[in-house]
Amino acid sequence: RARKAGLSISPKHVFSHPTLAELATVAQPVVADEPVPALVAPAVKIELSDAQYQALALTADEVEDVYPLSPMQQGMLFHSVQDGDSGLYVNQIEVGVRGVDGPRFREAWADAARR
Repeated sequence: RARKAGLSISPKHVFSHPTLAELATVAQPVVADEPVPALVAPAVKIELSDAQYQALALTADEVEDVYPLSPMQQGMLFHSVQDGDSGLYVNQIEVGVRGVDGPRFREAWADAARR
């Protein structure tokens, strides 16, 4: 809204001046040639090789899109591969549940997955 009103306010300003009155003191007029910063980096699609499809036991028709890992995902993958037994980034629990109709539950889960 500020940009539409001709004002430039950075995220830093929002956090360091949390009230509208304080923001009004640091807001600057938008410079006509000032580019609007992108909120996200442009997406880069990755093409899989035939060997990769085979390793995944998938066909190209079964894969909608493939994108590169984010820096956070790269770090998580690195640490998981480096020390797979550390349990880092993995949290598994097992809970016993009584009174569940197994076939009915599987069918409900399959129905949810189809959606």
